[in-house]
Amino acid sequence: MEPARTHPKHPSEESSMRPYQVNVERCADTGLWSVVASDVPGLAVEAGSFEALIAAIGQAMPDLLGECHSHAHGNVRYRVVYDAVHECTPHVTQPVAQP
Repeated sequence: MEPARTHPKHPSEESSMRPYQVNVERCADTGLWSVVASDVPGLAVEAGSFEALIAAIGQAMPDLLGECHSHAHGNVRYRVVYDAVHECTPHVTQPVAQP
């Protein structure tokens, strides 16, 4: 007996399974974390810590997406992206003098 064939998911099903993307950053002056861009229209939250920001995002998203989405697709999945840019000063080594 041949195993049952599985059909690839319809593209619309694939896209509905992808997590929403939420880009965040930390203000160097105030220390506050905030959403700077996201796939969810109207998502604008800030918090004093990264953990508090994650909690605030999790509370705001279901309301912004509406009851229809949360019941039809189960839990709302999201990916938080923090792109940290750091600078460093390169160490310049002086050539060693040969005797």
